[in-house]
Amino acid sequence: MALELPLQVHDIRIIFSEAAIARTQNHMEIVKALSLKNGLNLRFINRSRRYYDDYYNVRIEVECDVPVFLAEAADVKPSTLSGPNLTYRRNIEKMGVPSAEVSSVICLLIDQFEQNALSYLAAPSFPVKFIRTELAKMEKHLGRKGSTCPF
Repeated sequence: MALELPLQVHDIRIIFSEAAIARTQNHMEIVKALSLKNGLNLRFINRSRRYYDDYYNVRIEVECDVPVFLAEAADVKPSTLSGPNLTYRRNIEKMGVPSAEVSSVICLLIDQFEQNALSYLAAPSFPVKFIRTELAKMEKHLGRKGSTCPF
């Protein structure tokens, strides 16, 4: 009888994990996708949620996968990077939006992002700059792990 308990607990964890995954997948809605001049594809994902009564936290996650093979152009050893892509990700959001204004605020946030950042992201040099920056962040993070902190 004691042997069945871990199996039951394990089954509950699996069901909970599947429910959490389904909930996350249902909450992901790509509201806009752009193909940039430099060959990258930009996605605007709606991560908005209701947080109080009729008010929403409107949040758009902007994502773009940058292929690691472009690292060769940046004089970076691809073996130092893991996976086929590095992901550019930014969040843009506005709090306290009444439900009647959610759609218009989503459009406004996307338009503002496009006006401010699209020319940078679409530049031919962006993938190489992004790969270099991300690699520098990784190296800095790995360097900190080995050091001792006085605090």
